[in-house]
Amino acid sequence: MLGSALATIMGASQGRVDPAAWFGSAPGVAYDFTDLSTMRQNTNGTTAVTAVGQSVGWVRDLSRASGNHLVAPADIRRGVVGTSANGKFHVACNGARAYATTSAINFTGSDEVACIAAMRADSSAVEVIAEISNDTAATDGSFVLYRNSSNNYGIASRGTASAISTSSAGAFSSPDLFVLVMRAKIFTPTMTLSRNGTEIISSGSSQGSGSYGTHLLNVACRNAGSPSLMLNGHLSRLLVIGGPVSAGTLAQMIAWARDGNNAY
Repeated sequence: MLGSALATIMGASQGRVDPAAWFGSAPGVAYDFTDLSTMRQNTNGTTAVTAVGQSVGWVRDLSRASGNHLVAPADIRRGVVGTSANGKFHVACNGARAYATTSAINFTGSDEVACIAAMRADSSAVEVIAEISNDTAATDGSFVLYRNSSNNYGIASRGTASAISTSSAGAFSSPDLFVLVMRAKIFTPTMTLSRNGTEIISSGSSQGSGSYGTHLLNVACRNAGSPSLMLNGHLSRLLVIGGPVSAGTLAQMIAWARDGNNAY
């Protein structure tokens, strides 16, 4: 029985965790910036990434076979492959890099989302980690996970009204190696954020009504088409999923993210 359970979450050919097993019909994406085979140098996804120092213009979505891949909006916005202290690869962003999904993700069937990010922040500026929509404050059915200028983290979620919450100021000076786990729900208003296994935000502020919408996912920036609030740091792994997630599945997702950067 144990072997059967493990087989559902392991890639049969490589013996590695297969994020697609967590999604089924649920909307979302999963990106592994530690695996060179999932990345391409150019934005049309044709030139393999094979070494440290090469630019990354395209990243495969691992959530399903016909995935929603991540693309830099221009060559100058491409991150660069580096090696982390744990010996694994990452994509380095220097505050001038940006990515977005190739098409909008349809979250309209869900008023609940989870976002798990394994990354490193190298500055204390206001920087977007991941955002569904180009501006959560002005867009119904969206959310944003970000680093704040006070060496802390924040989340905002919006149904028909925005709710925003930040962690204690000054708690996480850069460089900060982290796995962030954000969960938000509109109907029963909930926003939580944990960093490296410890909850740092819990809020019940109203987010209005409705569900999450159909929007692009921006990564390491706000509005990749005209980018701002760009992350200065490292990308290791990122997962976003709509709908309820069981405790067991969430634990598997977090373990996968942790394995990307060994933050804790």
